Amino acid sequence: MTAHDRTTARGRAVRTPASPAPLSIDVAATETSVVVSVIGELDVATAPLLHEILVAAAGRDVDIDLTALEFVDASGIGTLAHLAAVCQREGGHFRIHQPRPFVRRILDVCELDHLIESTNGNSQFASDGS
Repeated sequence: MTAHDRTTARGRAVRTPASPAPLSIDVAATETSVVVSVIGELDVATAPLLHEILVAAAGRDVDIDLTALEFVDASGIGTLAHLAAVCQREGGHFRIHQPRPFVRRILDVCELDHLIESTNGNSQFASDGS
């Protein structure tokens, strides 16, 4: 593996031309829920990987931690919206936790802010202060 390869949650390497690690996805799953941490850049090149991982989670509760998301484009937002619809259609809940202010703003403009989980004392995610 070179400096530009990154092993994904499924054990495959994603090769990128000039950046060290555009996307890393950590997955913790149980029978009823999946917690996914998205780290790096969610864009046209990397969104299909998130889609592939989360389609398998349909019907379960899905919590997406975006604390370390550094960049997102329209493909990434579209993937989140599509996966939320699939998850909800299959009877699960889809929640976004800890989006950075720029991601929160994009979700708001796209009328997807209802997917953001309010952080309170009962949440497993810490407050991001935004």
